[in-house]
Amino acid sequence: MSNVRVDHEKNRLYITLKGVFNLPVAKEVKGLLEDEIADIPAGFDVITDLTRVEIGYLCALPIFKEMVEVLADKEVGTVVRVVDKGSTILQQLTNAAAQLGYYQPQYVSTVDEAEKLLDSQS
Repeated sequence: MSNVRVDHEKNRLYITLKGVFNLPVAKEVKGLLEDEIADIPAGFDVITDLTRVEIGYLCALPIFKEMVEVLADKEVGTVVRVVDKGSTILQQLTNAAAQLGYYQPQYVSTVDEAEKLLDSQS
C-alpha cells in the first residue's frame, strides 16, 4: 500500500511507494498527492521512499509526469528520492527526470539520509 502525507511543521511531503508501480497504483498515488498538497505552502520539500518498489511500468509514466507537473506547479522545493543504488526503479526515474526537466531530484539510500539532507538546508 502506498502512502502520501504532509508534515506541516517541516513543510515536507512524504511519499512511500511499495510493490509494483503500475497504472492503477500511479492513479491512486496521484489522487492522494493532490489531496495532500492542496493547502501546503510553496517551497515544500519532498521525500519519496522507493526502496520497496519492485518495478515501474511504462504505462504509468504519463501519470508520473502529471505528478511531477503537479509538484512543479505548487512550487516544490527540494525533491529527494530514497532508492536502492543499482535498482531498476532508480534507472527508470533518472531517465524520466532527465526528460521532464521540471526539477532536479537528489538520490539517497535511506529516509534518514533524506531527512538529514533537507534539515541541513533549512
